Amino acid sequence: MITRGHFIGEIVDAFTGISERVETRNRLGITDMSVFTEAFVGELLNAVLGTDLQSLNDERPNEPGLDLGDRGGRYGIQVTATASSQKVRHTLDALTAEQAKAYERIVVFCLGKKQTSYSVEGPFKHGVKFDSEKDIWDFTEIARMVLALPLDKLQAVHQVVRRNTVQLLVELEVPDEKGRYPTNGYDKWEARPPLKVGDGKAFLKFYEKEFGELEDETKVDVVKALPTLAKKLRRLPRVTREFLAMLIERREHREPRRNSRDAAIHAELNKVLRECGGKVKEELDLLIYEGLVDVDGEDPHESGAPEIFMDLTDCIPLREGLVDFIKSRGLTVRQVIGGADLSAF
Repeated sequence: MITRGHFIGEIVDAFTGISERVETRNRLGITDMSVFTEAFVGELLNAVLGTDLQSLNDERPNEPGLDLGDRGGRYGIQVTATASSQKVRHTLDALTAEQAKAYERIVVFCLGKKQTSYSVEGPFKHGVKFDSEKDIWDFTEIARMVLALPLDKLQAVHQVVRRNTVQLLVELEVPDEKGRYPTNGYDKWEARPPLKVGDGKAFLKFYEKEFGELEDETKVDVVKALPTLAKKLRRLPRVTREFLAMLIERREHREPRRNSRDAAIHAELNKVLRECGGKVKEELDLLIYEGLVDVDGEDPHESGAPEIFMDLTDCIPLREGLVDFIKSRGLTVRQVIGGADLSAF
């Protein structure tokens, strides 16, 4: 059974990690905060305080003084990386008469560590009441509030923290001297495999032995079609190439009902939908876009269930001999199609 101590421990650890990351940025002079950071603070405080804090910058960009406003009128919040006396004073001076009237309490929330003492004294504009000892918060204040929460609210806070902490820590990463971040979106992209394609001689030798001699013009077409097919395959995500390989492996060995295609490699769409647990439509859409497959479902009453045709290439000899050539070389469809490796051809 998960205990209060477990929830509190994870929450406090997350607060510490965030605060330390912000402090590192502050020492380097990086004090700007992202919209995601402000949104996290709003969601966190709503869970802790039972408020309805919303971003004021959504409705009015660069709202002076405040970042978050409670629709219930209890709190107006400024979110900042660092809270010096000067920064706090600037926030209070920037408040509008409308804001001063709208919120019972103005709070400056410091993502880093707040100072031990402040020299911020009133009177303040528009009659704002502000106590620097009570109205400047950091994660230490929030942790104290969390300790007093009943279990259901504690769990709600824990969910907010767990859901957002990883992304928030990434947002707060510090770039190196070349401006590179430890975690970046570029690393999340799947690397495309290198172009691997043969000169066509091995395939042509095999084809003419098994199927008959080709005209010189057709041989040229085969040689041109190989790199075209290889480029299409390497543009696909790996999972989509593997999906195509499975379509070929599980192809129908009888003639298609729609027999208007030459050297057709085909599969039953309904059977694929039953057998594949993945996102069939999304994979087929990618393959159709590259011109590697086509789905024919016309005249279902006349021709039966829809069929997937793996055209792969416009070059009929290449399409006709591809699977048999792969077998003759001791390779698999998964290696050639799934691996986008036509080097044996």
